[in-house]
Amino acid sequence: MSDITILTLLSFQVDISKEFSYRDINIEKFERTISNIVADNPNTTILVCEMIERNQYGEEEQNTFDRIFEVLDRLAPKYFLIIDNTMGHRTTFNGKVAYLPGCMMLAYYHIWMKKHPKVTEWNPTTNKGLMLLGKCKKFHRIGLLKKFYEAKLLNSIEWTAHFINERNIIKERFFSEYTDQEFEEFSNQCNRTLDLPEGHPCHPTRETQDFHHQGFPFDHTLYEQTAFSVILESEYFTSCNNIPAISEKTWRAIANKHPFIMVGSEYNVPELKRMGFRTFEEHLAIPDYYSRFTSTKNMDTALDCVVTNTVEFSKLLADPSSSLVAKIKEDVDHNHNLFESMMSKYVQDFIEKTKLDTSAIEHLMIYHLSPWCR
Repeated sequence: MSDITILTLLSFQVDISKEFSYRDINIEKFERTISNIVADNPNTTILVCEMIERNQYGEEEQNTFDRIFEVLDRLAPKYFLIIDNTMGHRTTFNGKVAYLPGCMMLAYYHIWMKKHPKVTEWNPTTNKGLMLLGKCKKFHRIGLLKKFYEAKLLNSIEWTAHFINERNIIKERFFSEYTDQEFEEFSNQCNRTLDLPEGHPCHPTRETQDFHHQGFPFDHTLYEQTAFSVILESEYFTSCNNIPAISEKTWRAIANKHPFIMVGSEYNVPELKRMGFRTFEEHLAIPDYYSRFTSTKNMDTALDCVVTNTVEFSKLLADPSSSLVAKIKEDVDHNHNLFESMMSKYVQDFIEKTKLDTSAIEHLMIYHLSPWCR
């Protein structure tokens, strides 16, 4: 194991011994912490891991990081700031920086570094979409499932929907027009768990559920037995700075060679295109569907577009010998290979800059990038 010490900068608190909120950091406390770490172990490499949340980085945060670097430059013989969000390319720092985009790293770590099973060949033959809703009390997730249910189109998708202990909240927020019996019928038909083994802390058969499943482990046969993903991202719109919100949900679909329809921020598809990924909207009935995810006011129309695209895309894939299917296969292979090569370069750059080894990445994954999985 590399000799490292990890500090975490967040704007929310997790159960990590050395953590600071960069939004209201106490520089004096930070300075004392660095001094104590160096006094106890002068040879340690300090990795200061930041998690700049998607639409919170601005002049105030830049000033905070300038002060943090001043302390580190003065007191720490060896340190690096680890940028762990996909928007790191938009930020400017004057100190020692290594870039490991967190949600991409989470998928790469499990699938490539830890050899989690994944799809080896895209399978369009089922022509069904895969929707992994996770926790359902978000409007875009339960709202989309409700639309498929009411249109009697559930046979066009495979899905998971974990209602957990939130049935009353879901009923009150999203099904106020349903009678208790109607909601019970919906719940009985739609509450499904395909992607979690029994005994998992999130499994609905447990009396108490501790729900924050970060996507790993997963059943890769779900991707083998479906033709494309309807990706229900964590956020369905971001409110400022033209910043996307791309999580492990997207990267897991790409790693498993799925074409996709994006249900998330209007900036997600343009950002993926900027990075060089193929985004499949040219094959859809409503190509600009993603631009409708601008606010809750537009949500109903945006979800209608997703339903239309899902049904029509499924029809297009019905003929596996078509030239369209051949083009999509080329695109999913391109995305898979680009993701692997991109992350391999990030990992190599991290190793070269920090002079650490991959055990440091293992340490980061356990104690910073996925603390909720411990």
